[in-house]
Amino acid sequence: MSPLLLMAILTTIALTSLRYAVDSRWAGPGEPPPPLQRRHTLTGDVAALARLLRRSVPTARG
Repeated sequence: MSPLLLMAILTTIALTSLRYAVDSRWAGPGEPPPPLQRRHTLTGDVAALARLLRRSVPTARG
């Protein structure tokens, strides 16, 4: 594997980990648990990208 490809893969993992990471913070003793939040998913992001591409490509209308 070339060093450039390895660096690209590791950079991609590092950038996406910020978006898809799990919140590992624990509530302290006597504190309420953190509120549940909707997280980004890879499936949702791919679907949003597909919608964006569909809207941006002009269609031939009869």
